[in-house]
Amino acid sequence: MDSYSQDGEVNKKITEVQPFQVQFALGEFKEKITINTNTPLKPSKEKIIRQAFKLHSLGNIHEAKKYYQYFLDLGFKDPGIINNYAILCKQLVQIDQSIKLFRK
Repeated sequence: MDSYSQDGEVNKKITEVQPFQVQFALGEFKEKITINTNTPLKPSKEKIIRQAFKLHSLGNIHEAKKYYQYFLDLGFKDPGIINNYAILCKQLVQIDQSIKLFRK
């Protein structure tokens, strides 16, 4: 599509983009650059619980145990999670650990 200037001349729109290089010396910059991707470094409480329940229900109790323990290591407290972890420890014949968790 053409456009007209005030003088009546036809100005054609440029549809092709031509890149050009900007020269600069990489050694001149000494500042540190931080890129924030806005992604949490640790999974959320809900994600950990969901994964632990999923693994536990699928019978992968060794992996589920890791998630239950990780949940507690992060300082989260939930009676249902602790109870499930105690039951899982009982299934793994880790009776002492299971008793401690049931008492908790």
